[in-house]
Amino acid sequence: MRSRTDLLTFGLLLALMLTLPFEPIRPLVSLGFFDLNQLKFLEAALIGVWLIGLASRREPPRLPRDTWLAAGLFLGIALLSALLATAYRGEALKFVGRLASGVFAFLVVRELVQGRLDRIRAVLWAITLGAGVSAVLGLGEMAGWPVLDPVLRLFKLAPTRVGPDLRLSASFQYATIAAVFFELAAPLAIVLAATEAGRWRRALAMAIAAACSVAVVLTLTRAGIIALVAAFGLLLTLAVTRRRWHALALPTGLACASGFAALALLSMHMRNFDPRLATENDWGWYAATYDVPATLTLTPNTATNAVITARNTGEVVWTAGGANSFALGYRWLSGDAASQLEVPTTVLDLPHDVAPGEAVQLTVDVDTRLPPGDYRLAWGMLQQQVLWFHDRGYPDAETQVHVMGGTTSPAASRVGLEPRSDLYVPLPPMPRTELWSAALGIIRQHPLLGAGPDNFRHIYGAYLGLTAWDDRVSANNLYLELLADVGVLGALAFGLLVGMPVVSMLRGLRSPGSPTQALLLAGFAASVLAYFVHGGLDSFLEFTPVYLLFWVVLGLSMAAAELGRSDAMLSGSTSWVLSEGRGDPYNPHGVAGPVRHDAHGDGRGVPQGVAADDAEHHAR
Repeated sequence: MRSRTDLLTFGLLLALMLTLPFEPIRPLVSLGFFDLNQLKFLEAALIGVWLIGLASRREPPRLPRDTWLAAGLFLGIALLSALLATAYRGEALKFVGRLASGVFAFLVVRELVQGRLDRIRAVLWAITLGAGVSAVLGLGEMAGWPVLDPVLRLFKLAPTRVGPDLRLSASFQYATIAAVFFELAAPLAIVLAATEAGRWRRALAMAIAAACSVAVVLTLTRAGIIALVAAFGLLLTLAVTRRRWHALALPTGLACASGFAALALLSMHMRNFDPRLATENDWGWYAATYDVPATLTLTPNTATNAVITARNTGEVVWTAGGANSFALGYRWLSGDAASQLEVPTTVLDLPHDVAPGEAVQLTVDVDTRLPPGDYRLAWGMLQQQVLWFHDRGYPDAETQVHVMGGTTSPAASRVGLEPRSDLYVPLPPMPRTELWSAALGIIRQHPLLGAGPDNFRHIYGAYLGLTAWDDRVSANNLYLELLADVGVLGALAFGLLVGMPVVSMLRGLRSPGSPTQALLLAGFAASVLAYFVHGGLDSFLEFTPVYLLFWVVLGLSMAAAELGRSDAMLSGSTSWVLSEGRGDPYNPHGVAGPVRHDAHGDGRGVPQGVAADDAEHHAR
């Protein structure tokens, strides 16, 4: 009889994979130094029950010794790096726990699904269904369905935008995280569409693959689109070059067509499509210089003309019409410019569109009912319902104003003051090249063990000569982030651990395995390829949904590569032999030879199970 602990562990794994895209922004329980949500609860329960099961069986897990050694080496080096960190040691140690949870997820999955095609498929369906629900939420978000707002607010503080344009973030905190998750999930859905026998299951998997593809495009994440193209390119190449991968052609082609259609529609309807593809963010979009009067003298209740010239020094066209048109606005400030008067801001429409490099001149009738005295006018460009240019670091121009005595309304003497709306300007995002330069500086200073796990974000500014910087920023490169945080030794250990399933996948793709095995390995290879391609422009080791999915895919890929070889493993080696039934709950009597597939076709006996599945595949 199947172990209850084993079933519970597998159930927890399925629950974790199904809910992986839905990490709430607010924790369920906060312990001060550590916040818990449903993903962390499930993750902790999964690893805990697995360890309890190992202890109750009083036997080591059926995993190669070199896998354990590689995992222990990587985590040991990360721990040593954290302990030797000269700053933020507590944060570094906390991040080691995050790394350990991912590695343990890899080990747990590797053992739970080992030799079990039915379990591999079940995990794939859990991942795919969760990704599908999240993608549908994202598509509804882009369609502007207000009924989804309360749901989406559970997972993020605010939608992701670039300029006026919404970027799909679905059930994730930020659009880039969504892009990574969907680009990893899309190839898995394609594999299910290529291997499932039921027509409706195939159709559902293809629909989810297409939705994930469209979702990646709508995140407006350039690295995500590149990674998705690489993954689909691999699948299509395999599909057209070898007959055993031919089943990938239709679902991959549909997902590709869906993504390209979304990209084409964006290029036609998104006004800032070209600037988005050409720039890292919108900080260079909103730039202007101004020519304004140095002084003005006003008489209450009498309009005075002021000629204002604004030049577009940014990267987008200032549009004069539409929901998010550009405009010139002015605000009243106190004479010392320290405060803003509680007077409504005046906004003036542009007479025509203004392209980058062009200027627009407006004649403004300035009228006031302010009490006599000295004031200032702050002139600045804005995009309606989006932002003021001063929010992107381009300050308003100011005019000194003297209001002469005269007839004023009784309310004029009661004008109050409030803090200036432009006193706080967020730190501008650092260009990738600058972040990479800082990472190289850290690597040179801490070559062997790095500065400590997750410490790049805390110290990179010092290497760029900054006095203040955004400590939520990564190196925007997975490989440089690893080298800066855990050094050459840690990066090599990571490469060794990750390289084992990658090598296993490559060997499986070259070997004459069964059609189902070949299709599974192709999907896993495409998913991992997307992760590593995107890793050249981003780093995402800290995001729970992404790093867990990555490690789980690696665990599934190793299990898939071992299908059909055997059900037993030589201690300390990755060599496999035909099962003699030792320790196998489905072969309790230790009958020599391969375990036979049962009458229900659940795939328990690996060699015959795979063969039966392949026969089913060819019969379609």
